[in-house]
Amino acid sequence: MRRMLRILTLALALVACSDGSEAPPSSAASTAEAARPAPDPETPPTEVLQRFYDALAAGRVGDAVPLMVPLADAELRAKLPADLGKVVELCQAGELRLEAKEHKIQGRWACVVTRHALERDGVKTVDIRDEFLLRTPDGWRIASEPMRKDPAVAPNWNEDAQQLLTWFRANHDLLVSRYQ
Repeated sequence: MRRMLRILTLALALVACSDGSEAPPSSAASTAEAARPAPDPETPPTEVLQRFYDALAAGRVGDAVPLMVPLADAELRAKLPADLGKVVELCQAGELRLEAKEHKIQGRWACVVTRHALERDGVKTVDIRDEFLLRTPDGWRIASEPMRKDPAVAPNWNEDAQQLLTWFRANHDLLVSRYQ
């Protein structure tokens, strides 16, 4: 189960494509959903991330992609369809539930506390994790851990982001007790 949660983390990081391409929506209904505009630039980071999670759970990839920081790395983009498909499949099967709980902002970065619950074969695993969002002119965009090495994101990782990471690590036990 820990392996599935690691796959989830990687898959969530692979959702954005710098060239605007994306995995195909799963149905005609999701194609119509994909036309919805991105959140208002003033939408709080927790709400942006929860909208992303809800889109994945509903199989609406076209709604999820615009909420990510576009990537420059072709290798990360190439992994997108398979990895994202696994996350959507788990969510739609009711085995995986993703929740954005609270956030802390420092400069252009936000750290969102997330709850990932995976249930397989009657065994439930819950992880409390961090998810980082970067403030862009269009609003908050998801910048997961593997994305931080991407040439489009890495130059933005700064002292503000590092302070948020330190805050999350220092408060992890408290956050686990709050959201487990």
